[in-house]
Amino acid sequence: MIKVASLDRDSWLKRNTYGGSMKKNIAVLSLISLLCGCGKEYTPKVIETQTFTSELAVYYESLGEIAEASEAVVKGKTTEIEYFMAENGIIWTKQRFFVEEILSGDIDTEPYINIYRMGGSISLQDYIGSYPEAVQNEMQERYKKYNKKDLIRQVFNDAGDIEIGQNEVAFLSKCRVFSDDENDYWRVGAEMGELLGDVSDISKTQIVSKSDPSLADDMESEDERYAGYMGEYSLGQIRELIETEND
Repeated sequence: MIKVASLDRDSWLKRNTYGGSMKKNIAVLSLISLLCGCGKEYTPKVIETQTFTSELAVYYESLGEIAEASEAVVKGKTTEIEYFMAENGIIWTKQRFFVEEILSGDIDTEPYINIYRMGGSISLQDYIGSYPEAVQNEMQERYKKYNKKDLIRQVFNDAGDIEIGQNEVAFLSKCRVFSDDENDYWRVGAEMGELLGDVSDISKTQIVSKSDPSLADDMESEDERYAGYMGEYSLGQIRELIETEND
């Protein structure tokens, strides 16, 4: 541990008036300033929010159509969030998702899966680094007044950010873009395939097996509400809709 003694103004002037080394004292004061500032961590701030409208390969007319196109429909909550860059400045969010209940389909890797969605926040350094070298110099000049730890945020189709503890009913299909991991999914119809509930304590989780749906009575009320691009539904309405599509 390095200890730095305080030095009052009169003592400092006396030392430099009577034979002290000015350069030496300046060096000591510089060290004091450095040590005093080293414990302060920089807090990144969002310096730019970029909004995009993306065209869907398939447009779904109803939640029933989305349910029919889904490989699995699950109820659960987000427990971890990771942002990463694709090429040319596109930010992706990777959600670690705790599956509380499988409403439809099969997921062999429960209780945790990964769900990918476009959008999120990334450091300026990583954002610039995702572009070809020929473009990076121009971008560095554009953002030179900002700290490299500051954040670029992207929003696609007005979909808000996902939070830790976010309850959700997700309509999923396998994602093979980033890896061959059996845990990887994304939503059918992008934001059309997500219905968001409230944000809750991630420590309060409970798994309901599809093979024993009677356990669902011990969980949240069937009146619990989930909302998204396709409207607002109670959990009971979502179950009925899925059962109708599976008949």
